[in-house]
Amino acid sequence: MRDAPGPVSRRPRVIDFDGMMCVPLTRPAFPGRRARRIVTCHGRLPGRLPPRNTRDLHMGSRFRRGLAITALTTLTGTLCSAMPAQAALPSPQAHAYVVSADAIGSIVAVAPVPVSDYPPGGTTTQVGVNAGPFLSSSTLTAITDGDPAAGTSSASATVQSLAVNLGPIGSLSLTGVRSNCSATSAGATGSGVIAAGSATVDDLPPVALQANAAPNTVVNLAGLGTLTLNEQTTDADGVLTVNALHLVLLPQFDAADVIVGHAECGGAAPAPTVTKTAQEDSFVQGQTLHYTFTVRNNGTEPLTNLQVTDNGPGSPTVTCPAGPLVPGATVECTASYTATAADVEAGRITDTGTVTATLPDGGTVTATSPELVVPLRALFLVKRATDADFQAPGETVHYTYTVTNTGQAQLNDVTVTDLTPGVDVSGCGTDQLSPGESTTCQATYVTTAADVEVGRVTDQGQVSATTPGGATVTTTSNTVTTPLAALTVVKAAEQAQFTGAGQALYYTYTVTNNGTQNLTDISVQDNGPGSPTVTCPDTTLAPGESVQCTADYTTTAADVARGQVVNEATVSGRTPSGTVLSAESNGVTVPLAGLKAVLEAEETVFTGAGQRLHLSLRLTNTGGQPLSSIEAAIDDVRCPRTTLAPGESMTCTATYTTTAADVRAGRITFVAQATGTAPDGTIVSVTSNRVTIFRYPPCDTQTRGNECKDPNGPGKPSKPGEPGKPGKPGKPGKKPSKPSKNNGQ
Repeated sequence: MRDAPGPVSRRPRVIDFDGMMCVPLTRPAFPGRRARRIVTCHGRLPGRLPPRNTRDLHMGSRFRRGLAITALTTLTGTLCSAMPAQAALPSPQAHAYVVSADAIGSIVAVAPVPVSDYPPGGTTTQVGVNAGPFLSSSTLTAITDGDPAAGTSSASATVQSLAVNLGPIGSLSLTGVRSNCSATSAGATGSGVIAAGSATVDDLPPVALQANAAPNTVVNLAGLGTLTLNEQTTDADGVLTVNALHLVLLPQFDAADVIVGHAECGGAAPAPTVTKTAQEDSFVQGQTLHYTFTVRNNGTEPLTNLQVTDNGPGSPTVTCPAGPLVPGATVECTASYTATAADVEAGRITDTGTVTATLPDGGTVTATSPELVVPLRALFLVKRATDADFQAPGETVHYTYTVTNTGQAQLNDVTVTDLTPGVDVSGCGTDQLSPGESTTCQATYVTTAADVEVGRVTDQGQVSATTPGGATVTTTSNTVTTPLAALTVVKAAEQAQFTGAGQALYYTYTVTNNGTQNLTDISVQDNGPGSPTVTCPDTTLAPGESVQCTADYTTTAADVARGQVVNEATVSGRTPSGTVLSAESNGVTVPLAGLKAVLEAEETVFTGAGQRLHLSLRLTNTGGQPLSSIEAAIDDVRCPRTTLAPGESMTCTATYTTTAADVRAGRITFVAQATGTAPDGTIVSVTSNRVTIFRYPPCDTQTRGNECKDPNGPGKPSKPGEPGKPGKPGKPGKKPSKPSKNNGQ
């Protein structure tokens, strides 16, 4: 549709044409033809006699602001324009709008509204108008149509009631406005009429306007301008322009134009018709489409130089047979085109063909085919897993497939399958999908040991369908991964046995994420006696990560009576989907031991390397049977004997000489182990308590001089029993071992 022409806004040049006042005007052109120059003549020049058959209608006079207001005069004018014998357009055209106006003082201009153009033609409406000088609540309607094969066109513009307010200089009131025209190759006819109307200048009484006026009826509105009813002009191309009302204001009002009910029609010689078809009913990217253009000569003369242009994507070359096309004959031209990604994005290929041919007199005729639409055939498949994860073999995983026809072609025989063996697809809603429609299918899968070993189930669906023409389309879904969610805990006791009530047992719980997704909210519950509180340093585990949690338990008399402490633990964690996982640990048994070991150190601190420390280990048989082959697992230990009767105790001694490493560590931790053999050959073992001796910081002699004294070094301690060397040292012995290896820990 071409841009609607705006109203003429420049001041026209007034010329004398046989005693009449004539104004040359230029009307905008249709697409493809030149602008039209016309001359409108009406009224009379000052000092000239009026033409014959005109009369003055004197309605009175009055003085206003010192100026005489003359009477309104009605007369029939003449529109001077060329009238060709037949249309000269290459193809029929039409144009229509209801109102337009130039700016009038402070009253803004109104571009033509509503507008309809042929080609393509159609009806354009607007409910009411309140713009510029126009006011109406009626529906404004503009209609155009045409037939290139017949060379005809038509146009109309209507509004039931309309007020035109020109401010203080005047106004118009119109009802039943209708302009229409029709054109053929022989020319165009039309009319622009009103059912009733009136014009008012200044504050004079309104004057009735003629209904159904003859073509080019001119009304002189003294002091305002010139109004033409049923204005009709024809340009050199045979295009007829009809205005139901055309008001041209006086030069002091900028010679502004006000037009109501505008219709233009131009015919043409009967044109050939061209119809475009495609061999394929749909397309996918990369597919070659085969086009056929069927051209028919609808005229009465042969056509030569026949050319067809493809107006669609890629502008493929069209091949036509040589030779003239006689009246009534048809010819087929062909072209091919390969669909692109841009066509897929558009969802369709919209295409037309244009034929151009030469008449015997050298003139040309042209025609464009109706639109050919080749739709995209496309499917989109989305697969989802209903279950967020699985935890073991034999679990059922549920899937849904959403199939959508994302193309523009009807699809039949919609079938969903799965690329993963063992997936059972069922329950699709329909096997036919119109463009934009969707359907949902379901599927299930039972997990296997292999899935657990891999740690996931990876799956993908596939869908296929056919068009009514038999073309197929296939696509695959997204990949869906259902992860393994698995959590384990292993419990262990630091002590192999306990010796009695009140002994501390130290437990560890190794928690491992054996799945393939992060786990949060990790917690461990100890299910043994006393339900000791378990502490974990981290509550989030990535796949494959482990964390070691700990708990302490103090044995009771009940444990001693039972002769053992037996318990297990439960671990829990949460998957990203919110599923709570849990697992049980192994059971841990800590038996009652027949030995009790208490380790003590004579010294409480040490000051440097080379200092001898004295240790004592008291062993007691707490069981009910004698123990033999008693050994203490600490270097250079000296025990008075190797047997203990039930309830009997003995004290073993050992010495240790400090090293530079001990000084650097700042502490030495000792722990001892002892074993004995029961009469049945059972080995009973025990671990002593830990004893830690700290380094006493040496004094800085450079800054404190004689104030420095070493409580455990050469010389006497400051007072007996204070940190240092309490009492007499034991006899030098061999260096004891440090089984715990906890120096500096």
